[in-house]
Amino acid sequence: MSPRVLLVEDNGANADRLSRRLKGQAATAGIPTIALTAHAMVADRAKCVDAGYDEFETTLIDLQRLLQKMRALLGARTMP
Repeated sequence: MSPRVLLVEDNGANADRLSRRLKGQAATAGIPTIALTAHAMVADRAKCVDAGYDEFETTLIDLQRLLQKMRALLGARTMP
């Protein structure tokens, strides 16, 4: 059984390398990734998406917002 979503803690220093590595491996290539970071500026989200993550969330996690993002990435088919 593989994960449906990968939540990746990322401080930005290795964002590009880590995301590309996940997307480049057959076992994880099709799994949506959400970068979890303490950086909360609009530009930080753009950096994460540019690095290859599918979505971005700050580490002061708003659970409802995170679940909404996960539902959107999964097409609402696997989450309550």
